[in-house]
Amino acid sequence: MGSTRSGGTVAVVIAGALLVPGPAAAAIPALQLPSAHAVIGTSLIDSWWRPGPRPTFRQQRSLRFVPRAAVTERTNDALVPLLTAGDPDWYRVVVEREGIRGGEYALSFRGFVRRFGGSTRNLADGVAGYYLVSWLSVAQRAPSSEASAASAAQRAGGRRFLLGVRRVLARDPGLRRLSDGDQQQLFELLGAVAAHAWQVHEQQLEAGLTADAARTRAAIRAAVRQTTGVDVARLRLTARGLRGR
Repeated sequence: MGSTRSGGTVAVVIAGALLVPGPAAAAIPALQLPSAHAVIGTSLIDSWWRPGPRPTFRQQRSLRFVPRAAVTERTNDALVPLLTAGDPDWYRVVVEREGIRGGEYALSFRGFVRRFGGSTRNLADGVAGYYLVSWLSVAQRAPSSEASAASAAQRAGGRRFLLGVRRVLARDPGLRRLSDGDQQQLFELLGAVAAHAWQVHEQQLEAGLTADAARTRAAIRAAVRQTTGVDVARLRLTARGLRGR
């Protein structure tokens, strides 16, 4: 178990790495976000669609950050051991060079967030994207930026979910107090973990390793549950958004 800190405010704890066999061994880490756990967890899934007080413009604006290269570098330094723990050296080099340092994971996740009408500079959109990518992976639907990523109804539901998450998280004073650097790091960590897990799953499916892919889906499900307390396998995405069954 380890942790990384940005500005001493946000701790990202590696609660455990679930090793997934496949064309290349890959760690699907379970992240725990203590400073935001309560609102990012089950309460968010239960409350995003319910009418509630509309956050002020200032509250909504507080979840937007201005990205800085130095923060991304710190995030990448944390991601290398986080995503490659226990992996062979050759695979660790590939993941670091292409997925992390090369920006493949960041580009993939940002494209996905934009596909659902989100902003790559909004922490709430990163949280919503983490749930949506995880759900699409477990439900075996490709979370790419292409039109085939999800049905029209699911894309509409994803957009509705994203807007609801914005409203809920904007009312959380703890998240609003996070610095730009802390918000950016959370966005980038969640995005890289989701993109990495999805890519492992896709590679296994393309290689015909259905049993390994099933284990990866189970690992993603367990990681999200450990991170947030939410079982994504018990959610469904429709035109009305991401809801419990």
